[in-house]
Amino acid sequence: MLKQMVSTLNVNIINFALRVLFTFILGDVLKIDIEIYYPLLLALLIYIGYLLHAKYTFKSSSKLILLKYVIHIIFFNILDYFFFVYINQSFEILQAFATFIVTCTLWIFRFLSLKFLVFSK
Repeated sequence: MLKQMVSTLNVNIINFALRVLFTFILGDVLKIDIEIYYPLLLALLIYIGYLLHAKYTFKSSSKLILLKYVIHIIFFNILDYFFFVYINQSFEILQAFATFIVTCTLWIFRFLSLKFLVFSK
């Protein structure tokens, strides 16, 4: 379990770094509207996360696990999106910092649900 936890953390760090980087570039620098770029960014991160988890963390290619993973990620990314928009509308902070708050808050719930609901045997 410790190996999976570390691997999950590594996948999340990669996704987090990409999310903050692209949020900063697209939102803070280029001033693209959140409703335009953020859902597309989350879809890209779903794909990258699945590939990394399937290959390095849980080493699973089951169709059922893939389905559970996609449902899990869609649920958490929708939650992420609304939380992100709420923070941006409620506080005057950089969008990259809002991303940091959302990611840190939801990480523990994502890991636990991956471990015990998605990749459980």
